[in-house]
Order: sequence, then structure tokens, then C-alpha cells
Amino acid sequence: TVVPPNASSGVTTSKISSVLRDQQGRMWLASFGEGLFLAEKKENRLHLRRFPMRTPAQNNCSSIILASDGLIWGSSNEGVIVFDPNRIRGGNPDYINFRFDPAEPHSLSYNEVKVIFEDSRKRIWIGTAGGGLNLLLRNEQLEKSTFEHFNASHGLFNEAIQAIEEDNDGFLWIGTESSIS
Repeated sequence: TVVPPNASSGVTTSKISSVLRDQQGRMWLASFGEGLFLAEKKENRLHLRRFPMRTPAQNNCSSIILASDGLIWGSSNEGVIVFDPNRIRGGNPDYINFRFDPAEPHSLSYNEVKVIFEDSRKRIWIGTAGGGLNLLLRNEQLEKSTFEHFNASHGLFNEAIQAIEEDNDGFLWIGTESSIS
């Protein structure tokens, strides 16, 4: 089924930046401008439910991943959004938002997040558009987690991270706006 951008389909933007299938087989769409959508098939028709975020900048999602623990992590222009897709309350997911806080040195290093990656050791890496690379230092209470920062002084060619991938030897390949690190 083709879903054109219009009010009756539920999607009014054609800027779908990432698609994800969760553990229940549901399809999630990240859009740049309208946040997240859940695509559900009902009565042989595709229905899209929009989940608007708390702020307009959070509605600019460029990537989403499903982590090994079942949580969905989404990038935005206001940090990272994390939620359990099986705990949708009142029609919207209850989510955690990690973002840059200049008063907190272990917060996310920059608000505009381009890419999120989980490595083979189940560590979450977050690439930003100007603050380099962030490694989640997970706390038992996820919302109290902090970040370790990596930037040009750690060997990155540039602090605008575009891609993250892991090779067979466990090394991360970091694509930046200038080169590969």
C-alpha cells in the first residue's frame, strides 16, 4: 500500500527519515518535522498513528533504532528520545529525553543528534551534529544515565558524526563530515 502525504493518511509530510520494525512486528516511522508514527494494519487497511513529541525540535527525527533491551531510541534536534514501545499510555509513548545541559558536564554533548548505534557489547553510541560522539553510561534508572564524550582531541576528524558501524573485530568506524575515524 502506498501512503501519500495527506491528512487522511495521517502523514502530512513526505520526510520519512527512518523505518523500524519492533519486536511485536509493528512498523515505526521517524519523520523530520512530525515526530514518530506507528503503522498498524486494521481491517486490511493501513492506519498511521502520530506521536507528537513535547517540543517542535523533538519532532525532527532523523533515525530510530530498536536496542537489544526492546527500547526504541530516536534522534532529534533536541537530544535523544527513548521509550518502551509496549508501554503506550493514553495514545502516546511515555519517553525519556536526554539532551545537552551546559550545567551538567556528563549530559549529552550536543542537542542535534544524527545517528544512534548499539554495538555488539550492547553499548549505546550517539553521534551528534557538532558535539562529537557520546557513549551512554547506563544507570540502573535509565533517566539518570550520563555520557562519556569523544571529540577531535580523541582522534575524530570532525565532531559532526554522520554514521557509526562496528567491524568484525569490534572496532567502531565513525563517519564524520570530514572523513572516517
